[in-house]
Amino acid sequence: MSPLAGAAAIALAVVVARPNPAPSGDVQAAALPSVGPGEPGELSATILETPQPGVPIELRLRAGAVKVTENRLGWSSVVDPQAQRPRLRTRFVAPSEPGTYSIHGVLRYVTCEDDGVCLPHAAALQWTLVVAEPAVPLDEG
Repeated sequence: MSPLAGAAAIALAVVVARPNPAPSGDVQAAALPSVGPGEPGELSATILETPQPGVPIELRLRAGAVKVTENRLGWSSVVDPQAQRPRLRTRFVAPSEPGTYSIHGVLRYVTCEDDGVCLPHAAALQWTLVVAEPAVPLDEG
C-alpha cells in the first residue's frame, strides 16, 4: 500500500470510529421508478468526486420493509471501479403492500489532494420507493 493510501485508510478508520461527523460528501442517490408489489429494482448512488483508490468506501443501508440484496456495500458493488465518479448499486425487492417506503444510507469515503492531505467524507442518502397498486386488467367483453 502506498503511503498516500495508508494515510487515507487511517483517515477513514478515524471517521468511522469517532462520534463527530466527517465533512459531508458530494454524493447523489438515483431516483427510483414506481414498482408493483414484490417487483425487483435497483438502488444506485454516485460519488460525485474521486475517492482515493485503494482505500475502502462503504455504503450502509437501512431499508425497512424493502428487501435489499446487500445492506453494506463497498468497492465490489461499484459498477466501474476505474470511473472518476464511482456508482454503487444493489438490487431490491419491493414490499408486497402498496405504499411509499424510505430507504436510508450513509456513504463514507476518502479523498486525497496532490499534497498528500486526505479527508474522510460521510454523506446521508435517501431513496423514496413508491409501490403502486397492481394494475387491474380491462374486461375484454
